[in-house]
Amino acid sequence: MRSGISLIVLFAASSATAMETFPGEEKFANLMGQETTSGGVGLGLTNFGDGDYFVQVSPRIDFSLGGVGVGLQIPLNLRIWDAEPKATGDHFGLVREEDWDEPAEFLKAIRKVRLGRKTSKLYISGGELSAEIGHGTILGNYINNVDIDTFRAGAHVAMNVRKGGFEVMVSDIGTVLGDNPNSQLVGFRGYVRPSAFFYEKKHLYDMFAIGFSAIMDFNAPLSLEMENGVNRVVDGRFVPSKTANAKVLGVDVEARVLQNPLLDLMPYIDVNSIKDVGGGVHLGVKALAKLPIGLDLKLPVRLEYRWFPGGGYAPQYFSTFYELERYQMGLTGKPKLQLFRDGEGGLGSNGVYGDLAFDFIGLAQIGAIYEDYQGSEPNLSAFLKVPALETFKFKAYYQRRGVEGLDDILTLDEKSMAAVEGRYQIIADIYAVARWSRQWVLNETSGLYESEDETLFNVEYTFDF
Repeated sequence: MRSGISLIVLFAASSATAMETFPGEEKFANLMGQETTSGGVGLGLTNFGDGDYFVQVSPRIDFSLGGVGVGLQIPLNLRIWDAEPKATGDHFGLVREEDWDEPAEFLKAIRKVRLGRKTSKLYISGGELSAEIGHGTILGNYINNVDIDTFRAGAHVAMNVRKGGFEVMVSDIGTVLGDNPNSQLVGFRGYVRPSAFFYEKKHLYDMFAIGFSAIMDFNAPLSLEMENGVNRVVDGRFVPSKTANAKVLGVDVEARVLQNPLLDLMPYIDVNSIKDVGGGVHLGVKALAKLPIGLDLKLPVRLEYRWFPGGGYAPQYFSTFYELERYQMGLTGKPKLQLFRDGEGGLGSNGVYGDLAFDFIGLAQIGAIYEDYQGSEPNLSAFLKVPALETFKFKAYYQRRGVEGLDDILTLDEKSMAAVEGRYQIIADIYAVARWSRQWVLNETSGLYESEDETLFNVEYTFDF
């Protein structure tokens, strides 16, 4: 039996429909500051790797206007083919039980809410999270909902004033305390602008800020329960036999050197330490190039040099796939915290990181991430979206870890993740949608994550307003 836990991570508590966003797409939208206000309903056929087939019906609306955003949905998977073993607990004998078997999952009708932006005086985001704390060197591109059978209502709050500010993130409000197998992840960053304490009015030195971060998972697995020689799985989840506090601390300095109509430029230095493992230094710069020539052209870029003196440290300990890596990571299949404590999780002594995004007047959007470390092969992620064609729209996401050369970039194996979607306009706002994705699912027999391809066909009605 397989449990439908997707490493493609399509930002939804329910299974992926054609209306969901790709990982690169979410990051790209954050970089570009884009807003979308749209709605619709998808109708499709899919399975969860266990031989059963479902009709997916998912009415959805995303509303974003200035500082306010709301995402609403009612995702339903209606079982139409029940392979052995037969399902016994479906709601009304039809609606997939796993989608609505926990009280918190009824909150997924309100998929996400947002007030303000992260740089506003007050920012509040709840529900599904795609979060970054500070400069993203400890917690970056983190997603709290990666298990399609469980909805987690997280929260991310920030406050900014001239003298400083803070931000707090909780992966799941309902399980942050108490005894449960899910992550109890809490992150905090506070910062001050020293010049604001000496000058009553805004001053040139206000560009400088000093910050402190503390991010921890209170119940990170150190080992997993075994049964008949394999990892024990209950309700599609590993069962930890021993847990500990995975804690990462950091201090940082930043300088907002430029903020004008042509260029925003902010160099920064982050010094972080993983408890009982080791530390690292990040020397980076974030830039946003703007071309105010009557066209909305923006080019966000970030470059970092990363130095790890002890060799056991790795950046973004809490990253996109942390909710799965906390149970299994690397070829040994150890929990992430144990892997790092055993000295097997480091990325060499130094490396480089870069990301960029580009929107060409709404016709094509491209995003890419590249990282390379001494003694290991580079990692590459890329996102492409072509939204402007009238009858056909296309988008794709691809990630490959451990690229061994140019001829290895597009190899599809256990180190690859990918998703491709095409949308063809049938009539008016009705589209035929096809999606292919490569995801990892938990094989409950072997107790390991294994790659699996999935194809989805939908008919979808969407509208923008």
